[in-house]
Amino acid sequence: MKIPHALRAMRSRNFRMFIAGQGTSHIGNWVQMIAVSWLVYRLTGYLPKMFRYPYPGVPSINEQPAARTTFFDTALARHLPEIEQLVILGAGLDTRSYRLPAARSHVRCFEVDAPRGQAFKRAMLAKAGIDASRVTFVAADFGREDWYEKLQAAGFDPRKPSFFLWESVTMYLDRPSVASTLKRIARTAHGSAVAFDYFSPELLEDRSPTWRYGRAILRVVAEPFGTFALDTTPPASEHVAAFVAACGLTLEEQRNFGEETGERHPLAGFATAVA
Repeated sequence: MKIPHALRAMRSRNFRMFIAGQGTSHIGNWVQMIAVSWLVYRLTGYLPKMFRYPYPGVPSINEQPAARTTFFDTALARHLPEIEQLVILGAGLDTRSYRLPAARSHVRCFEVDAPRGQAFKRAMLAKAGIDASRVTFVAADFGREDWYEKLQAAGFDPRKPSFFLWESVTMYLDRPSVASTLKRIARTAHGSAVAFDYFSPELLEDRSPTWRYGRAILRVVAEPFGTFALDTTPPASEHVAAFVAACGLTLEEQRNFGEETGERHPLAGFATAVA
């Protein structure tokens, strides 16, 4: 069995940067959980699915973060041999730009994010001793600025095949913003691709205590959820294909977070589409 993602993260650039940005009092419980899981893994060889990498099977909505990592990594790896540019939209603390294979060192990397978050990340990269010289940082607010115009001004060439990674962002936007972004990507070079995830309307409107609490926390400490969602009525892939087609793209892959049956709709999903 491969070392699980959450455990190997303790030796990764992601974890180094996370440690650099947090006091130990804030991560003590998290580290303790990982340490206990590692001990159990060493003694028994067993770990819950949420700690495994690559993620096996169809993920539940509760295991979305772990499965999402596998889906996005797999999609990027599939397109990496053909692309010349990697664009991470709403990059946050994503570190994929810093761990591309040496054979793909020619791929130019761009990270687009809000100025405040990007400034924090750059400070943490420096503090963690991670070389960020291969990355071009593009500060832009999706809701208020033309991110694509800024991306081109920073050196992005729309004539070159590119991969746009858009992880855990669409659920904070409205439908026009998501559609506009996908339409921009559709006008880039043939062979370009975009990977993104999304929520269903049912999840955004979930009135359970857990989700009501989660939305309240987001409103206070971070950006609240937006209104964008995609219909996941079976077959969910048809609704996703129709949406990306309206934006000028062709659906390449669609995965559900949650079982898809006649009585149950997936609460979220993942997709890749190509120009």
